[in-house]
Amino acid sequence: MKDITRILILTGTLALAACASQAPVTSAGTAAPQQGSRIASNGSKATPTGYYRKVIDGQEVFCQKDPDLGSRVQRSEKCLTREQLDDEQRNSHNVMQDIQRSGVR
Repeated sequence: MKDITRILILTGTLALAACASQAPVTSAGTAAPQQGSRIASNGSKATPTGYYRKVIDGQEVFCQKDPDLGSRVQRSEKCLTREQLDDEQRNSHNVMQDIQRSGVR
């Protein structure tokens, strides 16, 4: 029984490691952009994927509606400036790199 458990853990670990490996290479020879850095063209302005552009008090922000914890219906709007969005993406990228460097124990 221990052998089966070990095999399942090893298989799961290998699957996670395969998913966390390098991004696929596009035909141009460069790595494909990561999920958080994809940009959809919105006329002359670029809007990050998953967000919509909004102008509040003359300042451009990018908003996303996230479900409220414990609710299946209610959503809260989260708006960030371009700089805040870039900082959040950079922090997420650093966390993922730290996880990949530490390995599975």
